[in-house]
Amino acid sequence: MLGYVMRRLALAMPVLAGATIIAFALGVIAPGDPVADALAQNGFDAPTPDEIEAMRVALGLDRPLPVQYFEWLGGALSGDLGRSIFTDLPIAEEFARRLPVTLFLAVSAMVLAVALGVPLGMAMGYWHNRAFDHVGRFITLTLLSVPGFWLALILIVIFSETLRWFPTSGLGGWQHLVLPSTVLATGMAAVLMRLGRAVMLEVMSEAYITAARGRGLTEARIVIGHALKNM
Repeated sequence: MLGYVMRRLALAMPVLAGATIIAFALGVIAPGDPVADALAQNGFDAPTPDEIEAMRVALGLDRPLPVQYFEWLGGALSGDLGRSIFTDLPIAEEFARRLPVTLFLAVSAMVLAVALGVPLGMAMGYWHNRAFDHVGRFITLTLLSVPGFWLALILIVIFSETLRWFPTSGLGGWQHLVLPSTVLATGMAAVLMRLGRAVMLEVMSEAYITAARGRGLTEARIVIGHALKNM
């Protein structure tokens, strides 16, 4: 067992090394100059070439790329992710501050997607080829086709700027979670609706469902007592 684990780790090392090289290379070849962007973030004063060069030296960006890579890799392995050139705060600290909010938003969106997608998909499967099913399939197609950023702008215009129901941004009470959670949940809910519909159609065509109907059971007992247990 130990030998197997060691072999798998040995095989994973080149992959991990390649991933770090690609991650570093993407930061190097990305368009734009992060030093110039950081110095010009006030939006009023353009940095001079001397200021840009001085900051590049301070950040170590004037050194050869292999030296920069190994310094970056050593810091990352030791837990030192560097400092943000925009806030001048440790990146690990910024990451730790934002991670709980991101996780809470992701969980909220997942709960909303499951709460909407699963029961609606089951209902679409039960009433397949009826008006509810047709409307549901149109909604899923729309939700999967609409870009998230466009939907976010539409919701902000309607519910924040026009109706004044929810804030446009920030972090606070549950009102701040409604719009971002809804935007994040739409695509996932649409996928769950399609999946729930397909599973419900398959289950409702099984022989034991036909037998239950032959015994005179009500549709509610068939769905709750037989179909849901086998989904």
